[in-house]
Amino acid sequence: MLDSILSFGSNDSIDSVVSSKSKSSSRFEEITDELIQVMKEEDKVCNYLDMPIQHGTDEILKRMARRTSKQEIIDIVNKLRSNIPDITLRTTLITGFPGETEEDFEDTLEVVSKVKFEQVFMFIYSVRRGTVAEKMDNHIPENIKLRLIEASRIAYDLDVEMSKIKQDMNQLDVKEQRMEYDDSLFDFDFDFDFD
Repeated sequence: MLDSILSFGSNDSIDSVVSSKSKSSSRFEEITDELIQVMKEEDKVCNYLDMPIQHGTDEILKRMARRTSKQEIIDIVNKLRSNIPDITLRTTLITGFPGETEEDFEDTLEVVSKVKFEQVFMFIYSVRRGTVAEKMDNHIPENIKLRLIEASRIAYDLDVEMSKIKQDMNQLDVKEQRMEYDDSLFDFDFDFDFD
């Protein structure tokens, strides 16, 4: 991704690369310090990334043949947010992957809650013929998958709502602090000497 941005020398070329702001999907290994710096400094690159983490546990990520870990996900997001505070992050999750346990599911919700993605799309795992996952043990029944996805939507909606409430509370605190004033500013001591 960075190569395609940096390989263009003129502003016109950069304009053509970043004109479609919705085409910002990335793999974790593509999110380098150099890319973060370009996003931070280049006005023509939008502060948006689609980071399809797929899951929040190392075991399921490994079974999905993903090349990242739960901690790497958290570290990359923290680095992005500390360098680009106004970045918008979107992700995609799959629930009901073969072998996923209730604990795996809860760990995934915890990662999503920690990271605070601005957009989360959740999908139910479905078998694709000819894939490694098709031959895996412990396929999860459809009714459990549906329950998991509904629970994840509810949990995410609640987390987003709590974040909004906390943000509103912080804004109220700031407004109240601005409204506070020092009474001593209005204490006038007039000492008139009429003699």
